[in-house]
Amino acid sequence: MAVIAIPISLQSMITIGVNMTDTVMVGKLGETSLSATALANQFVNIYQICCMGIAMGASVLTSRFWGMQDITSLKKTITLMLRLCIVLAVLFMLPTILIPQLLMRMYTNDSAVIAQGVQYFKWMVYCYFLQGMTMTCTIVLRSVGQVNFR
Repeated sequence: MAVIAIPISLQSMITIGVNMTDTVMVGKLGETSLSATALANQFVNIYQICCMGIAMGASVLTSRFWGMQDITSLKKTITLMLRLCIVLAVLFMLPTILIPQLLMRMYTNDSAVIAQGVQYFKWMVYCYFLQGMTMTCTIVLRSVGQVNFR
């Protein structure tokens, strides 16, 4: 159990550390910037939850196919998962690129916060593919016991 729990715990600690560092760095820019990134991240969190749902569904199938040594079905499942992630990334990128002000207005009416949030979205749009792929692949690799320190 420790073989599985320790890497997952370390990954969570690293994620929390990176998020905390981000908060400290953005906090130095001011209250408006901190509010804008926090609100913009609400939209990004929806994307992450969707990616986790895709990955959790795929992990059930991949662990089954891995155990059965059905490599063909395993490859099909992973291919489908990655395609869904790409489609999902595009679906979240489009509003981030085309209507970032409207996305921010869902959370606030403060024009300064909206302007800072739009700036944040301009940088975040490049991360959707990478974030989705790494999250889903990590979850699937965990499901087949292929996460190792090397």
